[in-house]
Amino acid sequence: MAAPTITLPSQSMCWPSDLATLTVHGDRYKEVRVRLQVVGAWSYEATLYTDYDGKAIMTRVDRMLIDCMHDGTLPADYIMLDVLVGAGGEGTELTLQGSKRVLLFDGYTPTPCRDWCKHSFLLLGNERTVPADVALEPCELHWACGAGDDSEYCAPYTTYYFVNTKTGESRRVELADDATIDMDDDQGSHVFNPDEGIAIMVGGLQAEAADLVLSAVQHRLGLRVYTLHVQHVGAANLDPLRVEFINAFGYDDTLYLFGESVVEHKYDYTTATVGGTVRTLQVNDVPTIKAATGPMQWRSAAAVQDLCRAHKIWLVGKNGERTPIFVSAAEHKAQAAPGEPLEATLSLQYCQPYPLIDDGDGLTYDTTPAIFDNSFA
Repeated sequence: MAAPTITLPSQSMCWPSDLATLTVHGDRYKEVRVRLQVVGAWSYEATLYTDYDGKAIMTRVDRMLIDCMHDGTLPADYIMLDVLVGAGGEGTELTLQGSKRVLLFDGYTPTPCRDWCKHSFLLLGNERTVPADVALEPCELHWACGAGDDSEYCAPYTTYYFVNTKTGESRRVELADDATIDMDDDQGSHVFNPDEGIAIMVGGLQAEAADLVLSAVQHRLGLRVYTLHVQHVGAANLDPLRVEFINAFGYDDTLYLFGESVVEHKYDYTTATVGGTVRTLQVNDVPTIKAATGPMQWRSAAAVQDLCRAHKIWLVGKNGERTPIFVSAAEHKAQAAPGEPLEATLSLQYCQPYPLIDDGDGLTYDTTPAIFDNSFA
């Protein structure tokens, strides 16, 4: 088995953007372990899996370094970043591939739109937390600007992550779609159709299927990754709010709010003095739904910000009915303290006047007795 290698920029001094994507080369379908470290200050390790071509991609390294600078782990100055790689999983002996002098600075570095699109589907925030049944529904994702790695064709695939509830061991199954997409097109979409049963069968996990719980589903196309983290029954909120909206790219997007939600009613009164007595002429009920997202993956934060900026939003009921709403207020920490989960609270209001009486609960005016007659005709 050949020792894996990793491709690094040729220059000795780099910007964070030069390290946005690192490519590991090794034997096909093997585990490789990568460590990034700044001696005495910071270290990060990850296990990757090579594909058919023997490549494994580590993305968003630049954002990882910038985030560490913002939380104080790394200085806003030059750092010496060591990159090590080895064949195998956790505990593997690693070999230094190179050291790069990286300049971190406390400022905003714009990313060209084309470069961003090569690494992301057309949505903001590439991770979501969803109910178990939603993770296995067909998922249409849109893309633009080719494959991202100069490939002419690209095979989409889905990765399933399971946990054995008895042993605590994790299982990973990768299934490629039958379709091969011509990435010469400027933009397009693909519908992923996940199937848990087929994944268990292909992965040879039938013997332990009864003890397996699906923990995540990951859809991939070139360098683009979209991860659905599964929230199972037993969570604090078993009935999350489903909010659909048109995202910044003009496509349908969905967020599930698993945190606590309450409905607060504010009544607006219109009064007048009639015959020396103040009377209520009209009462408007303005309900506000205050809903918390629940703990979020940090890559979901951008999706919440996109929702707060959206012009078309719907609250989806249990039967699939969509009610137009808008965000009237939001409390969202852009960055929590290191190690703490992100969470946001949204205030949602109905776009149309709130119905005080449901049509199914009876009629305000009926025919017994006759309230309106011809007495004064």
